[in-house]
Amino acid sequence: MVVHRVKFHFGKIGLYETKLERVGKPDYTEVYESTELDEYDASDAPYLAEFIKTVPVYERNTNVEITLKSSHPAPATLRALSWEGDYSPKYYKRG
Repeated sequence: MVVHRVKFHFGKIGLYETKLERVGKPDYTEVYESTELDEYDASDAPYLAEFIKTVPVYERNTNVEITLKSSHPAPATLRALSWEGDYSPKYYKRG
């Protein structure tokens, strides 16, 4: 099976980090902020209510590990995770 992309479905979200570890390739780490400066009112909290982030992978499922972490005081509520990719059985069956 080859995983093309992973989608993180977040609830209330502030700041978080994803780390993509692949066999034989350097790790890919990215930090995401939900809102940019000057993009929200001063009286509001700088969080998004709902957000879907897509992380490109394109790697065999046995060769990849994805880590999601947040040590920031802002919330990082993960509601669901989904993936897109190709799956095919190794052996054909007669029908």
